[in-house]
Amino acid sequence: MRCCRTPLFLALLLAFSLTWTTTAQDDDFAEFEVDEVAKVAEGASSHVVGGSEDMSEFEEEDELNEDAVEDMPIEEDSAFDFDDEEDDGEVESVEVEENVERDDFEWGEDQIIQTEPGEKTDGVIKKAAKTKKGGKGDIKFTEVPAHLRPSWKSFWVEGILLSFIIYYIFNYFIGHKENENVAKALMSKFKPYLHEQFAQVGENNEGALTQQSHNNYTVWCTGRKGVEGMMVEINLVPRQDLITIWRNKFNRKRPQTLDTCTFSVYLDDSEPLEPIVVCLGKNRPIADLWMQFNDLRTFCPKGPKDKSAILNGNIGCAESMEMLTYLFDERNKAAMQDKEGASLHYMHITDNCQPKEADEATDEAVEGEGKGKSTKLIVVSVEIDNDDDMFAENTLPFLKSTVMILDKLRRMKLSKEVKTACEKRRTVAATESEKRKHTERHANAAARKEDDRRRLNRKIEEEEDPDKQRRLHNQLMKKDAKDRQKRMKGKQMKVK
Repeated sequence: MRCCRTPLFLALLLAFSLTWTTTAQDDDFAEFEVDEVAKVAEGASSHVVGGSEDMSEFEEEDELNEDAVEDMPIEEDSAFDFDDEEDDGEVESVEVEENVERDDFEWGEDQIIQTEPGEKTDGVIKKAAKTKKGGKGDIKFTEVPAHLRPSWKSFWVEGILLSFIIYYIFNYFIGHKENENVAKALMSKFKPYLHEQFAQVGENNEGALTQQSHNNYTVWCTGRKGVEGMMVEINLVPRQDLITIWRNKFNRKRPQTLDTCTFSVYLDDSEPLEPIVVCLGKNRPIADLWMQFNDLRTFCPKGPKDKSAILNGNIGCAESMEMLTYLFDERNKAAMQDKEGASLHYMHITDNCQPKEADEATDEAVEGEGKGKSTKLIVVSVEIDNDDDMFAENTLPFLKSTVMILDKLRRMKLSKEVKTACEKRRTVAATESEKRKHTERHANAAARKEDDRRRLNRKIEEEEDPDKQRRLHNQLMKKDAKDRQKRMKGKQMKVK
């Protein structure tokens, strides 16, 4: 009888546990081990099958299991034990009352069960309560980070570029206007004197400046005996170009950092003139002249020397010191001396102008030279400082001195010894020039011949027909033989 009673008791126990779980509320969960009960039932059945030998032990285990089930506490807010991997994890359905209205339903606090291993605390995280339909809730908006907000600080590169463009445009108009005012101030001082010395000044004899560029202005004067004309060129700093202005601030040695006014007088080739080659001025422009003009290197082989005795603070060279002494009398010395706002930049006087062919009229320091076809010219360049209010008035004496030098050149008579030495040097220079040209012609002819020979050899090599290739090669050999015979005959004639 005891063997039959034990399984019946276990069946009643299982039925009671199932009934209790179905009648529990939504939040009440029984904390007991279903698998443990199943194991007890399995063990009991195994004992029943085993016989009556182990019945006493099975009864003792039944009593212990019954006492454990009766003493098991039931908690209203019990938590799942996720540490046990054999839990079923079944979720029972919850009956919802049908008479609950949707509009009156409010969300309660959700229970979040701690799932950390070893912890069984009742941690509850409250969610934001939702309001009723049609009500206003306290919605919290997350602020956008500062670096993602639209702000002018995000466009600092564009702002710098836009500021630079605006600055460049304003500087363009301001610089252009300043250069124009400087040129007009100079021409207002030159115009009366130019009308006295020349029959025509500018186009239609109006004396108007011709703007070659934003910083270069010219006026052509003609109508004087023995003179093709005189070019007055005002070359100013490109103040309208902002980039050039900043380059000039860091490099003061550039020619674009100077405002100059150049007077270039071109004489007629038929005008009788004593031989003369003279240059005088500041160190840098004279060095540029020396490198650019062959006449200075040919007729003044000793190079530029200090000429403070002629004009204080200047260097230069001359074919003969007699020329400088004659040209620079007391009147011209006073006119060429440095003044407030104006000083002599350089002066170049020659009757045999020979600009360097490769660099002809390319340097800023000699902007007035090389513009005419005449080989007899007088060039006087004046450095001006427009910061001084007297720059235009103090530049006028240099223009007058240029015209005085022109008149003195016509009257100049060199001594017999000096003139003979000058003519001898010119004869030697002309002979060397002819030899140089002859050598250049021969070199050019040899280069052309070599090119023809290479072209013919290439043609022979590219010929596909062997017979025609052999015939062309034989013709070339015969031509070379004839050329060698001609050269040998020429050498024999020279020996005889």
